[in-house]
Amino acid sequence: MFAEKRTGQKHDGIPYVSTKDVDSAKELLSHILMVDIPEFIDYALAEAEKKKAVAAKQAAAKKLAAEKKKTAAAKKAAAKKLAAEKKKTAAAAKKLAAAKKAAVKRVATEKKKAAAAAKKVAAAKKAAAKKVAVAKKAAVAKKAAVAKKAAVAKKAAVAKKAAAKKAAAKKAAAKKAAAKKTVAKRPAKRGAARRRPRPVARARSAAKRPAAKSASKKKSKPRR
Repeated sequence: MFAEKRTGQKHDGIPYVSTKDVDSAKELLSHILMVDIPEFIDYALAEAEKKKAVAAKQAAAKKLAAEKKKTAAAKKAAAKKLAAEKKKTAAAAKKLAAAKKAAVKRVATEKKKAAAAAKKVAAAKKAAAKKVAVAKKAAVAKKAAVAKKAAVAKKAAVAKKAAAKKAAAKKAAAKKAAAKKTVAKRPAKRGAARRRPRPVARARSAAKRPAAKSASKKKSKPRR
């Protein structure tokens, strides 16, 4: 009867009943009358269906909760992973920005160094050019001073030579005039044309001597 109500088949078509079902039927018959068995079985099957439905509902709810929990965990993991990725991206961006800043600073420093070096080279070139210009100017001034000194010395030598020559000529002229004067003062004698008086000869020889001495002095005097 239990198998018939549970499966919906006629009891003639049920070939086999398990020992457990037989023992369960005997236990029920010991507590419930045979007349009440069909009603009890209907009640038991209905309760069993209800319990089964509740169990299925609970299982479905449990499964749904597990799915929700799994979904929440997946979302949380995805959010955590996304946050980690964002943090990693932010760190990479920060590192890249720091590297760019360092590169810009390094380039600026290199440019500053290059500018300082160029300035130093320009200053050195300027100083060298100034030094060369001063040296050239000093050389030109020295050359001009030497040339001026040589010209002054040459002019002084020429003037000295001219003065000496003039003095010698004046002295010779004076001696010649003195000799002529002495000759003019003496009385004329016979045979004066043939003989020359000794004083005149001495005067003439004396007049010739200084000229020779001055000529020797002129020849021996070195040029400056």
